[in-house]
Amino acid sequence: MKRKTKVVLVQLGSPKSPAVSDVRKYLKEFLGDPRVVDINPLAWKLILNLFVLPFRPKRSAKAYSRIWEGDGFPLVRITKEFAVEVQKNLNSDEIEVESAFLLSEPRVSEIWDKWEKELDESENPARDLLVIPMFPQYSESTIASGLDALGKEIEGRVRIPNLKVLTDFHKSKAFIDNSVRQIQNHLKEWKDEGKNIDDFVISFHGIPKRRVIYKKDRYYQDCYETFKLIKDRITEIDSSRIHMTFQSRFGSEEWLTPYTDEFVTELVENGHKD
Repeated sequence: MKRKTKVVLVQLGSPKSPAVSDVRKYLKEFLGDPRVVDINPLAWKLILNLFVLPFRPKRSAKAYSRIWEGDGFPLVRITKEFAVEVQKNLNSDEIEVESAFLLSEPRVSEIWDKWEKELDESENPARDLLVIPMFPQYSESTIASGLDALGKEIEGRVRIPNLKVLTDFHKSKAFIDNSVRQIQNHLKEWKDEGKNIDDFVISFHGIPKRRVIYKKDRYYQDCYETFKLIKDRITEIDSSRIHMTFQSRFGSEEWLTPYTDEFVTELVENGHKD
């Protein structure tokens, strides 16, 4: 009987629903993670509870309601569907693929509980565990946060599998090939519709700039390497018109630039419409 491996695809997750109470609970856990917001913990606890949680959940709930699918959010659904498709494409009895979330169900703890149950009940349970956080580029606020959650599960557990964690895949051939293919498909569709592309913007989620400068977080480097590998493969657009930006900044401190919203606004103001 061949040795079996369990692959766990770990994603951040979403609120349980767009209800303000569920969004507040989600934001409290998410923004309460010191890996996500790494300023003075006492000061941040006061800011979070006095100025963020009383107001932001209501605004965020409106945004979440626009992508609510009636029984869940796209991120959770797509991640689960992706795990199923990976399992189908692997077509192997030696590999089991599951999805888990840091802030949604099923959580990492549930997957671990399930694995321990399989040890007792299955004739050939997985002995090796490969954890793949679904973040191509490494960052403390994503990968390290996920490893913290994994570490908490190991604490107090008696039975530990042979464990391996993939901390990034920002340069992997499969990831770059798929990204390029998706972009080229869209470019072809737009061309067939008679649309001219003035500029192409590749936007990454941002992080505070000080994390890169002072904490040596390699996130910017990973993003740039991904961007460069994709950019060099896109021949349909002049390379000078392919841009790298960062989105979703939070708070008042400086984040990685250029900011996507400001950059796109400037392009439009300069006559670049597509």
